[in-house]
Amino acid sequence: MNSTANGVFDKVCVIFISVLVGLSTYFTSYILLKGDFEASLQRQASASLNQIEVVADDVLSTLDTLNALDAGRSQDCDADTLLEMRQAMFVSANIKGVSFVKEGYLICSAALGRLEQAVKIEEPDFITDSGASVWIDVPIRLTDKELQAMVIQSGSFSGVIHRDFLEKLVTLDTAWRLDVADGVTSRLEDSLVAAGPARRLGKAFKVHDCIKTLPFCITITATNLFFHRQYYQALVGWVAVSFLLALFSALGVASFIRRYRSTEARVMRGLNADAFHCLYQPIVELRSGKIIGCEALARFRDANGDIGPDLFIPVIHSRNKTWPFTQLIINRMLDDVGSIAILPKPFKININFFAQDIENARILELLSSSELQREGIQYVLEVTENERLSTLESSDVLVTMAENGFQVAVDDFGTGYSNLSQIRDFQCNTLKIDRSFISAMDGGSVRSTLIPHIVDIAAKIGAEVVAEGIETSRQQKALVDVGVHYGQGYLFGKPTSFKDLVALIEAQNDS
Repeated sequence: MNSTANGVFDKVCVIFISVLVGLSTYFTSYILLKGDFEASLQRQASASLNQIEVVADDVLSTLDTLNALDAGRSQDCDADTLLEMRQAMFVSANIKGVSFVKEGYLICSAALGRLEQAVKIEEPDFITDSGASVWIDVPIRLTDKELQAMVIQSGSFSGVIHRDFLEKLVTLDTAWRLDVADGVTSRLEDSLVAAGPARRLGKAFKVHDCIKTLPFCITITATNLFFHRQYYQALVGWVAVSFLLALFSALGVASFIRRYRSTEARVMRGLNADAFHCLYQPIVELRSGKIIGCEALARFRDANGDIGPDLFIPVIHSRNKTWPFTQLIINRMLDDVGSIAILPKPFKININFFAQDIENARILELLSSSELQREGIQYVLEVTENERLSTLESSDVLVTMAENGFQVAVDDFGTGYSNLSQIRDFQCNTLKIDRSFISAMDGGSVRSTLIPHIVDIAAKIGAEVVAEGIETSRQQKALVDVGVHYGQGYLFGKPTSFKDLVALIEAQNDS
């Protein structure tokens, strides 16, 4: 996937995830607020039914007290009975009138005393499980005024309750109704109370609850519009929160993607994801052009493309992954070389090492590898000169490696810290002249005049010289003239797969 496609994909991911987070947050909050609203409707229903129970308990307990006092009396509606009725009405918080009933006739009331003519009472609207008779909407004349009231009769007494308390059961400005519970015989065709806007029950929200001790059930409903009005500020607040979360998610995802696609992250993942592989640049004998060896070069490629050594080497160094990286490259090289038998003998394979892995002696682990002891292949340890090596800590390690068949090469010679004494202590077999000296030959710069001196240094310590970065035949001839025997560069071949390198060797053998 190229960088343009990655950029488009990343933007889509950022937008998608931020929108998903924002919408998820809002809809989750919306569902929670709806749940809270339904809970508030349920609390309102429970509170309304509880109020009915309180009123009913007050009325029935008052009537039970009067029935108990009246038991055994020979006269009805005498002065004592009327007094007790008036006292009961005064004490009760809900009863507005008390009457005495006998054989279906109203005989007297606390307000009017004994009636001149008994009034026949109609059949009740319904009868409770406890035997109390209930009239929901009865015209009552307590003094000189008539009002619509609710009447409850228990035994010989009935209590009158202002019906307006039923109208005020629900404080929310939404539709609700109070009904007689199912299974209770009732003369009522409609609800006991139907209240609220247009007295129509909404469909979006609905709660239904009944009293266990009394035959009353309440239904409260609400529309989505009512819900939105009730929770307007909360909904607006959650819109703002959702937007901010979406924004922060976008920033967070963008930051994560940047880190994920960063060179450092890709390199660290690549150590465990087969992103590293080897290419091999041929090393030739300059006079004949024959390939006598190669340098194994680490390369990186993942789904997002290539990363050059100038970028991934510093990451590996800074994250202290030099030895795992070197082991990985060596294993890739060994897999490539395999059992190929047509290589010229001895065939040199140069492998780059980090100075710190030599100083801490990790490199000595290679001595236990039988695959690095293959006959006919000479492995060369390349150390970059500009990575300062401590002579005391490193020389013994390199000597041990040399005693076990490995050779040592100083890469990019002439650009770093090495001196003749250090190179001799390292038992250096090869000096590799940095490409900057070779490219300077065409311009005749002072830098290129140092090449003969490097050749002299190599002769003094008994080392070979390999020139890097040779790109023209003129450079090749000039290097031969100053005594350089070996070289590598694009003139002889770019870094390639080991299979293609073997094909070049076969072509030379056939020519």
